[in-house]
Amino acid sequence: MDPSQCSKSISSEQCSRALIVKSIIDVNKPSGKSSQLPEIALAPTDSVAMNTPTYWARNIASGLGSAILYAAAGKLSGSALRGSASALNLEGKAAQICASEMTAQITGAAVWDFTRKPNQGETRFSNSVSGATSFLFFELGNARLKTSLSNKLLSSVGHVAIGAGGGMVQHITSDVMNGRRPTSESLLETAINGGAMNLILPHTQRLIGKGIDVVNLQVGRGVPVPRIDLHLPLPPDSASPTLSQLAKENPLARVQLFKS
Repeated sequence: MDPSQCSKSISSEQCSRALIVKSIIDVNKPSGKSSQLPEIALAPTDSVAMNTPTYWARNIASGLGSAILYAAAGKLSGSALRGSASALNLEGKAAQICASEMTAQITGAAVWDFTRKPNQGETRFSNSVSGATSFLFFELGNARLKTSLSNKLLSSVGHVAIGAGGGMVQHITSDVMNGRRPTSESLLETAINGGAMNLILPHTQRLIGKGIDVVNLQVGRGVPVPRIDLHLPLPPDSASPTLSQLAKENPLARVQLFKS
């Protein structure tokens, strides 16, 4: 309806609606000037000043989250390695390597870092190698720490220090493989990330492993011999001589527990 045709025969409500529609059309008609809206520049969300609470919180949270992902990847890798070794009827040293928790975690880290999308200037291969290198550092350091420190507080400090070192090793390895020079800022960031991750990594590995073991016991698959001590009522840091000998002779064997 053309608003100019409003007359007494048309209700005032209909006339008002016609005027409103015409006003909207007039506003949206293109004029001689550009009708595009002005562009709005958004501040970058990933830029955080160093040595601020937000900077530390972000990197610590990233490290804690990574611990769960890497621990899960290690357990999946360990299951795949044990299954492959059993299918191939491996024995001796080869079987021990495939059944090793350290091998599983290092392999899991390598696979996980290969699958994730590389950042600018990285490759999947360099990510995989640097991830495996850092977890070799973690596993060797954590194993040494377990046998040398019994104080929980000192042990926690040690895990943070090993994690910080492993984080920097990973970053340096990646930079060297990609022809870059590490910076103090990037090394600090990876040290914080690695320290936070390794603080809870051993506990996360243990919890995930025990959870998987419980499921395996329920379905009758049994538990790998090297892990059976965790499910027996033994004193802390002690092991059954019989099971230790069995683990040495057949590291791929599984043991099913029965309640008497």
